[in-house]
Amino acid sequence: MLFEEYGAHGIANIIVLTGDPDPMPLLYMFFSLWGFAQLIFCGICWIVIFRYRSLISLMYVFWLIEWSGRLFLYPLIERNPLATGIYTTGNTPAVEGAPYVTILMLIFLVLSLKQKTEE
Repeated sequence: MLFEEYGAHGIANIIVLTGDPDPMPLLYMFFSLWGFAQLIFCGICWIVIFRYRSLISLMYVFWLIEWSGRLFLYPLIERNPLATGIYTTGNTPAVEGAPYVTILMLIFLVLSLKQKTEE
């Protein structure tokens, strides 16, 4: 969030765009806002873990929606300029890890719904 140019180039693999006016500060601002939104979402998840344990399954549903959206919806966007490789130097970690994280979130959701048996 505070070093948005590193997230844009180092993590998202966005190439440096040139022009007049310089388009990169605008892109950095959007990366910063996205990072802040992720930070807020993670903060809410920690509050649920420590204070509202009965909502943990719901949080897994939210995470599963996000990661399965990355897995299934983004490839369906036909005119996705990021998919062409014109603006990027490679895939992001989220694209590479989406299948694994989606399966992991599904397993965690099923385990969180499982009831404890009294013996």
